Amino acid sequence: MSEVRVYFEGSSRLRPGFTQFLRRVLARRVGIKCIPCRDRASAIRDFRKAVGLRRPGEDILLIDSEGPDNGKLFEGLKLPKANRRCVFWMVQMMESWFLADPEALARCYEKLDRRALKDHLDVETIPKRDVEAILKRATRICSQRYDRRTGAKTTMAPKILAELVPARVREKARNCDLLLSHLEKLR
Repeated sequence: MSEVRVYFEGSSRLRPGFTQFLRRVLARRVGIKCIPCRDRASAIRDFRKAVGLRRPGEDILLIDSEGPDNGKLFEGLKLPKANRRCVFWMVQMMESWFLADPEALARCYEKLDRRALKDHLDVETIPKRDVEAILKRATRICSQRYDRRTGAKTTMAPKILAELVPARVREKARNCDLLLSHLEKLR
């Protein structure tokens, strides 16, 4: 395999951050191409098309679960069971990964309020609204407060993604560990 393609829901501005984060677990001989899709429906559609054109395992779908992993995440996707082994989840959202690696946040935010970042053993159990509130509190005195509804998300999220240490994130996010384990097998 020469290249793996990761279809993710989100802005094209996130591409460099995802690429840097995921590249850390792939061998140099396997390339990675992160393909942004504007929303979940587009990501699923583009992934479905790609799966039929390339060898099995060369395409990956990475999407937010938007809620806890209740064991029923695949129900709404309408994907064949054979394709599910290449579908991975950011539970409950991409920003959950940020809470797994406070050091990465500190490298991106000079005035980060570390007291707002408790040590979470499993960041995937933190409800979406709480993840957002934690990030707002932790960055409240920073020049670019992290808020998903403002431009700070598209400017800061790629930087934070690029700083994340995969070992730290996979330790506190089981679904991220599943994705990274899959990528390691592609070496």
